[in-house]
Amino acid sequence: MSHRALLTASLAAILALSSAVHARADEVLIRNVKEASQTFARRKDEARKAVLADFDTAIRSVGKASGLTPAARSDKVEALKEARKTFEASGSFPPDDEYVAIEFKYFDAVNKAFVPLIKTVNKAISEGIRTKDRDLEQTGLKLKADLERQLPGSKLEANSRWHGTLHRPNGSTIPYHLHVGKVGNGGSFRGHVEDNPGVAGNWGYDIEGQTSGLGVEFALTKSTRGDFTAVRANGIISGDRMIAEVAHVVKKKKPGNNVLIVLRRVK
Repeated sequence: MSHRALLTASLAAILALSSAVHARADEVLIRNVKEASQTFARRKDEARKAVLADFDTAIRSVGKASGLTPAARSDKVEALKEARKTFEASGSFPPDDEYVAIEFKYFDAVNKAFVPLIKTVNKAISEGIRTKDRDLEQTGLKLKADLERQLPGSKLEANSRWHGTLHRPNGSTIPYHLHVGKVGNGGSFRGHVEDNPGVAGNWGYDIEGQTSGLGVEFALTKSTRGDFTAVRANGIISGDRMIAEVAHVVKKKKPGNNVLIVLRRVK
C-alpha cells in the first residue's frame, strides 16, 4: 500500500474510533489517538524523505566513482535510480541484498514511529474492555488490525525457519540459520540459532525474543555449542526478509563490533 493510501486508510479508521469514543464522551482518549496518528504519519514521511535522500547521495557518489569503467558506472547508476523509483512508488525495496542497509534504516524508523501509535490504540481497546463498551473495543480492534495489515512485515510464525548470512565488518559473510519454535499470542517467541552451520563445531545457541509491529528482537538464553556468553539482536521483518543488527560477546573477550544478519524465510 502506498504512503498516501496508508495515511488515508488510517485516518478513516481513526474517525470510526473517534465516533465510538465520543459516544462515551472520552475526549482525552481520542485526542491521544489522533495525536499519535499524526506523529506516526509525520515521522514516516520524514523516514521516507531520508531514504530518497540516501538514494540521491548514492547516485551522485557512484556517478563520481573513479574505480569503475564507464559501462559499470552507468549500470550501477541506473540500478540505483530504478531502486529509488520503486521505493518512491510503492515503499518497497529490490529483493537482493544490495540495499539492505537503507531498507533496515527505513523500516526501523517506521517501526519506532508505529509503536507509540499502536500502544495508544491498545489503550483504547483496554478501556473498552474495562468499561464493557463493545463499540469502543471492537472499533479499536479493527483499527489495530487495519494498521498492522498495512505494515509490510509478515507475522513471525511458530516453527518457521529463516536462513541467510551474517555480514562481518570486514566484508566477509558466513551462513546463519534461525529456527523459530513456540510463538505466544503477544509476540514472544523461543528459538534456536546455528551460527556458521555446515562447518564442523559451529556455534549454536537458544534464544528468546519479542516482536512488535515490524520490530523483532531476541537474545541468547543458553549456549549449546561454542563460546558466546551473550548475543542480542534488534531488527525488522520486511516481507519474508529479516534484517537485524547483532551484538556478540565471546567469553574472556571484549564485545566485538555489531554485525548485520540478512535472513529469508524458508518456504
